[in-house]
Amino acid sequence: MTNLLFLSISLLYIGFASRVIFTLVRRGVIISLVGGLHLNTLLSMGVGPLAYVLFPAAFDGERINHGLIIENALVPYGLSLIGYLVAFVALVYSNRGARFSSLNTRLLEVSSFQMYMFFALGLIGIAAINARVNESGLGTVFNVLYLFVFPLVSLAVFRAGDKSIAALVGAAIIVGGIGYYSLTSYWRSLSLLFAISLVIGLFMRHKFRPMLTLSLAVLSVAWYVWMFPFLQLKKSNAPSGLVEIFATFRESQELSMADRLPVAFSFLGLRTNGAREIGYIETGLRNGVIDLRYGESYKETILQLVPRVLWPSKPSFNLAMNYELPRAIGLLGSDDYETSSGVGLWAEATWNLGPYFLMFYVPALFWTFGAIDRRVLSSRLDAFSKWLLASCLFYLSLQVLNLVNFVTMVLWTIIVVSIYNKFLYAFLSGGRPVNLRLSKRARLG
Repeated sequence: MTNLLFLSISLLYIGFASRVIFTLVRRGVIISLVGGLHLNTLLSMGVGPLAYVLFPAAFDGERINHGLIIENALVPYGLSLIGYLVAFVALVYSNRGARFSSLNTRLLEVSSFQMYMFFALGLIGIAAINARVNESGLGTVFNVLYLFVFPLVSLAVFRAGDKSIAALVGAAIIVGGIGYYSLTSYWRSLSLLFAISLVIGLFMRHKFRPMLTLSLAVLSVAWYVWMFPFLQLKKSNAPSGLVEIFATFRESQELSMADRLPVAFSFLGLRTNGAREIGYIETGLRNGVIDLRYGESYKETILQLVPRVLWPSKPSFNLAMNYELPRAIGLLGSDDYETSSGVGLWAEATWNLGPYFLMFYVPALFWTFGAIDRRVLSSRLDAFSKWLLASCLFYLSLQVLNLVNFVTMVLWTIIVVSIYNKFLYAFLSGGRPVNLRLSKRARLG
C-alpha cells in the first residue's frame, strides 16, 4: 500500500509538472528561473521517485532499507505535492510570466565576436573547474563562466537558422567544440546539459507547435534511454582517446532494452530524486542522527553572502550541507572522501522546519522565482544580457541543490552579466546599451 501511494504521488507530480512545462513552452516562458525549477520538479519529484519505486532491485545496495525510505518519505512527499498544486494553479490559470522569448529577434543582432568571447569564457570556466580552481571564494566566478557554454550552444543553433556563413561557422565551432568536450568528458551532467541546450536552440527557432513540442519531448526521452548506458560506462571505464571512447560506445549498444531501462532510470532514482532525499532526512531525524534546524539553513544562506575578506573566519556553510550532511544521514558512505552532493530544496526545507512547512514553502519558492524573472525582464540590461542571464538562471534552477549554494551562484551570475552589460556591451556592439523595457505579455518574435 505504501509503495502504491508513493507511486501515485510520483505520477501526479509527473502529470502536473508536464502540464506546467507545456504551458510555459506555449507562452514562451520556459527559459527562466521558474521554468528551470518546474523542470527540476518534474525530474526530481516525479521521474526520479517513479524510477525508485519501479526498479527496486537497482537500489539493493542502499545504506538504509529501500522500503523504509519510501515509508518515511511518504507523508512529506504528499505534503509537498499539496504545495506544488498551489503553484500549479497559480501559474496555469494566470497569464503572468517573464516572456524572455520576446527577446529572440534581437538575439540575431548579437555579433560573432560577442559569441566567441563568451564561448572562450565558458572554456576558461571548464578548465578552471577541471583544475579545481573554482573551489575557492572568488573561484565561484568560474562556475558562472562554465554556465555560459549552454546558452551559447542554444544561441548558436538558433542563429544557424539565419543561414548566413558567419552564423553557420559559429554554430559549427561552438556546437562542435562543446559536443566534442562532452563526448570526451567523464561528466555525465555535461552531456545531458549539452543535449538540453540543443533542444532549447531548436525550440527557439520555431513558434510554439504542440506536435513539435511533444515530438521533441519523446525524442529526448528516447535519446536518454539510448545514450545513458554509454555515459555510465564512459564514467566507470575512463577511456582515453577517441578509439577507446567509440569502443565503449559499441559496448553500451550490446545492452538489451530490458537491461537498458534500469541502467538509465536507476541514475535518476539515485541522483535526481528529491523524495529519496526527504526519506533520508526523515529517517535521520527519527533516529536522532540529525536534529531539526529551525531555519538555520536560511540564516546561513544570508551569512554566506558576506565576503570572506570582511569575515576571515567565516565557516564553510557549503561544506556542512554538501559534505557532512549526506554522510551523516547515509546518502554517501563515510569512506567516500571525494563526492560532494547535498540534498535538494524540498529535503532542506524538511530538515529545517518539518514536513508541514512544505505546503507553504513550495508555492512561496515558485512565486519568488517568478518575481525574480519579472525583475530581470524589466531591468535596464540590453537584450542579449537579459537573455543570457535568464538562460544561466534556468540552468541553475534546473540543477539547484541547497539554498546556500544556489543563492551564491545566482548573485555571482548577476554580477558577471551586469559587469559585461555596464563595461563591455557598448564597446562590443559599437553602440550604447539599449534599455528594452519589453511588455511581459509580448509574444514570440
